[in-house]
Amino acid sequence: MKKFQQQSIEDQITLLILGDNQVGKTSLIIRYTQDIFDEVYNHKKTLNCNSLLKNDVSKSIFIENQCVHLQIHDISGPEKYIFIDRVYRKAQGIFIIYDVTNRYSFNSIQQWISQIDNIANEGVIRILIGNKCDQKDNRAVTFEEGNLLAQQYGIPFFETSVKLSINIENSLIFLIKLIMQKQEQQQQQQQQQQQQQQQQQQQQQQQQQQQQQQQQQQQQQLIIKNEKKNQKLKLKQNNQSKNIQSCI
Repeated sequence: MKKFQQQSIEDQITLLILGDNQVGKTSLIIRYTQDIFDEVYNHKKTLNCNSLLKNDVSKSIFIENQCVHLQIHDISGPEKYIFIDRVYRKAQGIFIIYDVTNRYSFNSIQQWISQIDNIANEGVIRILIGNKCDQKDNRAVTFEEGNLLAQQYGIPFFETSVKLSINIENSLIFLIKLIMQKQEQQQQQQQQQQQQQQQQQQQQQQQQQQQQQQQQQQQQQLIIKNEKKNQKLKLKQNNQSKNIQSCI
């Protein structure tokens, strides 16, 4: 993938990956950005509160002939990072991940979504991920359960395997396209609002011009009326003067 040093704001997308410890968040990032799976990855290396904004992962990709610069943040443990409001508010898309072999991580999804609702920007795009779907013998959460939970929250759902690279790129591309569609809709709405504002301004200008024309017409009519009145008055005065002279 090509990387560009300069990116417009419209081409930058910030993603956040949430979920309990050891569900595969950091491994998912490494798999996507480096196409590597480290089975003995040291989970203690996961980004901490102090280094989160400095060590975020960046990647540039092409989607629909458009270069998009991604910034991906990994947060571990709701009890540890519940106060990182600014990271939540920067996110345009959020992965909420659980481990299909760990029911506790699945039960925590409600807490994560509640945290998103309380902190993140309204309307941020979310997607639910059930990771480690390759571990069929150890599965504790069925596909149907994950899909039903996603439907309850009205968000897309994927099962992934970082180890076998199943649905890693598909889920991420899906999320990015949703974000791009939302951005496009927002741009269209802004354009419509600008057009409406321009139309309103034009209407106001037209109304002002009409008012000015009406005022000018009224002034002209008043001038004409006064002139006629003066003419009548002069004529009357002249007639009176003639009558007086005739009497003399």
